[in-house]
Amino acid sequence: MKRFAALALTAALCLAVAGCQNPRATAPPSQAMVSAADAGQSVTLAVGGTLTVALPANPSTGYSWVPTNTPEFLVEQGQPSFETTGAPANVGADGTEVILFKAVGAGSGTLALDYLRPWETSSTPAKRYTVKVEAQ
Repeated sequence: MKRFAALALTAALCLAVAGCQNPRATAPPSQAMVSAADAGQSVTLAVGGTLTVALPANPSTGYSWVPTNTPEFLVEQGQPSFETTGAPANVGADGTEVILFKAVGAGSGTLALDYLRPWETSSTPAKRYTVKVEAQ
């Protein structure tokens, strides 16, 4: 009888622990994209995943988005790219600067980028963008 009680208790405990997990919980996405509309918001990403940051820019003015605070679990991938919103022949046209980051580990922190002219080291950035990032 004691053996049956112990077995029943063990089974109940296993079911209780398994029941605490959300069976509908999904894994975080391996790719996430944020834009100007997401400023100050939070984004969740899988470890090994890619975070794409797409912000309005106009490199013909000398301004570009520069990461000024990157959590240690995020690593910038390659060089930023620029996509024009108008015809490619329109010199000086506005567009979108795209910067890619890879989550190389788990963690959470705030990613900050400043819109500035990199050679103007003593001036205040024209804009600042932040987003909270969590990698799981």
